[in-house]
Amino acid sequence: MVKRILLARHAETTSNRDWIFQGQTDSPLTALGRRQAKALGEAISIYQPDSVFCSDLGRAKETLRGMGLPRTTRLFYSSLLREKSYGVLEGVPWKRVNGWREYHADPYKSAEGGESMLDVAKRLLPFFRKIQQRREETVLIVTHHNPLAVLLCDFLGMHYKEWRRFKLSLAGVSEVVFEEGLWRVAKLNETGHLGDLKSVG
Repeated sequence: MVKRILLARHAETTSNRDWIFQGQTDSPLTALGRRQAKALGEAISIYQPDSVFCSDLGRAKETLRGMGLPRTTRLFYSSLLREKSYGVLEGVPWKRVNGWREYHADPYKSAEGGESMLDVAKRLLPFFRKIQQRREETVLIVTHHNPLAVLLCDFLGMHYKEWRRFKLSLAGVSEVVFEEGLWRVAKLNETGHLGDLKSVG
């Protein structure tokens, strides 16, 4: 079983900056985001992860490239680590959507053509269980806010409806370790490596 799992959110994109529903529609990293990715890579480098599992969406892959991890690190990309789909809302500014908060508050609600948080959990957790069983010291997962919130709820035995209790910063990282027969949260949304590079979103 893996002994340490690092959970990193991708760096800032143009849609993050402009408060646009992003979901599974991509936008590139901003100049700030590229600097965040580099800082994230420097913070992660001390752990020397054996493998990295990354969302196959462009912003996660761009963040991973910008981190500059050693070429010998094993990389795996998966659609199962994608952000929640917001369906017809993707590409739309948040302020133009009446009642947009309900898509965050209700774990069972989804926009037309999109996913609920329960849907995210159903596709994500079986895949994550396989990652946990790898015979490696440290694994890094680079993904998005909603999948990270699902994983943290799972670690802490919380229902997915509590997911909004987590504020997970762009290019932030959490750490969970397997000790004494259970998973323990060692760091939650660590952003000290970002210094003055923090985003609003």
